[in-house]
Amino acid sequence: MVARKLNKMISDHPTLLRGRGASGSAMQSHHRPLLVIMDRNSDLITPIQHTSTYQALIDDVLNHNANRIEFVVEVEENGRKKNVTKRFDLEADDDPFYSSHKFNPFPEAIESNGAELTEVTNRQSEIQAKTGASGNDGVDPMESAANELATAVDSLPALLDRKKKA
Repeated sequence: MVARKLNKMISDHPTLLRGRGASGSAMQSHHRPLLVIMDRNSDLITPIQHTSTYQALIDDVLNHNANRIEFVVEVEENGRKKNVTKRFDLEADDDPFYSSHKFNPFPEAIESNGAELTEVTNRQSEIQAKTGASGNDGVDPMESAANELATAVDSLPALLDRKKKA
């Protein structure tokens, strides 16, 4: 529709054509301008050329500005659904998962995410199990339990942070 209107306007107004002489008359050999308008629904090459990496997917799907991504998550509180905006900074130096998987194909990044989440969950369970265990190996049980508890307290926040990011 736009192309037809533009064609009609150009043909109705010959002054829009290039190649007019100084005297105001059109030159004998004039070229009509060509405008190609394509529907993006029929564009088959772009999905083939587009990479399917973890970084490209983040760029396509999530709102981002200056390495900060934002997305809305539906959370249920007190029996009511509520939309909460979450924000994360994607710094390759600070986020080891993003740094190591940003150029990987998306399915491979998802597999790695699942494996890392399982590893963090197992480690969290192991630490929580150790905090309730007692030492029966000849060492003072109170000292052993205190050392295990101190280790767990020191490493649990980092593990929970990794789990939250994964």
